[in-house]
Amino acid sequence: MPGMALGTTTIENIVAHDAAALEKDLAGIKPDSPISLPGVPQIVTRLQQMLSDPEVGIPQLVPVINYEPVLVGRVLQMANSAALNPTRKKIGDLRTAVMRVGFDLLRSSAIAYAMRQLSQAHQVKDIRPHMEALWERSAWTAAVSFVIARKFTRVNRDQAFLGGLMHGVGKLFILTRAAHYPFVLRDRTKYGVLLRKWHAPFARSIMTAWRINEEIIDAVANYENLNREVSGDEPDLTDILATSYLVVGHAGRMQDLSMTVERIASFSRLRLNLTAVEETLEQAKEEIEDLRLAIK
Repeated sequence: MPGMALGTTTIENIVAHDAAALEKDLAGIKPDSPISLPGVPQIVTRLQQMLSDPEVGIPQLVPVINYEPVLVGRVLQMANSAALNPTRKKIGDLRTAVMRVGFDLLRSSAIAYAMRQLSQAHQVKDIRPHMEALWERSAWTAAVSFVIARKFTRVNRDQAFLGGLMHGVGKLFILTRAAHYPFVLRDRTKYGVLLRKWHAPFARSIMTAWRINEEIIDAVANYENLNREVSGDEPDLTDILATSYLVVGHAGRMQDLSMTVERIASFSRLRLNLTAVEETLEQAKEEIEDLRLAIK
């Protein structure tokens, strides 16, 4: 019918307009300038900076964390997870909890708190379902990265967790900008092109401002490049993120990966096949779930 055709054409035009407007918006932001996510609590920014200061220790961190009861709860939940507290002897005080989780996982707890605050903000209500889906995948990717790093590599498991948690931070920033151009989210192809083009530079800028170490920044910027060239065959953090991202993305339909996994260099460097992945996820099911819930 002519009316329906016109309506479809009109929507397509609006989608194209919003996609072009979003790209122009993103292009106008200098990635090497300080970039921050909207609505991130000041306490989180302060903690990120403190955790990068070699002069700062637990005595300086505990009073700052204590200002925010929700963050205290997250740190305690992380410290009591099956992955970090296999004896299940309850840790009830913040100082002991911080000692147990370490600085990298403390960063992760603070970032998780910030993301939860951001997702509840009024200005993101129209994109909240997209934001929660992105954060859900980040939580799963972090937990799976932790387990893969611990079992199959020499990479620090806490840094793998933080990298997994941050893997979508550039996409999250783009999503907050897309809130002004909501029709672009109706076209997954157009929006996906923008994510692939702009994710890495914005992720790098945000993590640099938070003083996250360069290895994690590089891994987050490069995990989607499955053909990257590396020297040697020792798996690195980028391999862990790439593998975890694919595994989480194929949850419930792992066999869809079976035809391509042998051609993915990250799996080869990790010496992983789908059987090993599935066995590992099953064995670590409780740990993964605990870690995921601690940051969700």
